[in-house]
Amino acid sequence: AEGVISIVTAKGRLVGAHVLSPGAGETIHELALAVHEKMKLVDLAQLIHVYPMISTSIKLLAADAAYESAKRWSWLVRRVNGN
Repeated sequence: AEGVISIVTAKGRLVGAHVLSPGAGETIHELALAVHEKMKLVDLAQLIHVYPMISTSIKLLAADAAYESAKRWSWLVRRVNGN
């Protein structure tokens, strides 16, 4: 219920991470593998995470970060009216 997951990215790729929580040992391996494999946040968010587990936090963090990053390209999207 309490803790912090911090990620460091460069050009959308995970380059570092820190987990401070009672379940840190259960989650840090996924982030270490993502750093080693130079995964993008979008790729990390698309992995299967068992619910309800602490690893769901990683999925939510990666998905939110990827969404925020995608917002900067919103000007490229043309909205089409349903009419």
